[in-house]
Amino acid sequence: MLFGMITVRKLNPDDFDHIWPMLEEMKHIDSKEQVHERFRMFCFREDWFLFGAEQNGKIIGYTAGQDYGTDFRSGDTHRECKMHDLFVFPEHRRQGAGKALVEAAREWARSRSVRYFYWYASKGAIPFYEKLGVTGVENSHPDHPYFEVDFNA
Repeated sequence: MLFGMITVRKLNPDDFDHIWPMLEEMKHIDSKEQVHERFRMFCFREDWFLFGAEQNGKIIGYTAGQDYGTDFRSGDTHRECKMHDLFVFPEHRRQGAGKALVEAAREWARSRSVRYFYWYASKGAIPFYEKLGVTGVENSHPDHPYFEVDFNA
């Protein structure tokens, strides 16, 4: 997918060395070996998305998320997809990569008949998401507002 000067594509196992510095900067990670193994597996899972944003052939950001699948009680009428990560290197922010990644993730979720696409973010990211038309709400994680898109709304 092309978004101006930004290209968003599905990541593959060979991209790990480009993603690892982003993961380190985000913190809360297992060992490099454990994360690398999961990354290789998740690149091929149907219920996960791993997208990278490229500019001039360099990966400058990524997003990861999962479709939780058909709900036990309500089938697909309340199917959920969570965006677990969104990261763009600081020197590449405010150039459209984050927006392109969120749009790619939303489209992926929408294509799977997901009803709710949601994520948690830092308070510092609130203005970014508000520019995308999504307002966060407080929840049990006071430093991480909850954002949700209802595709049926």
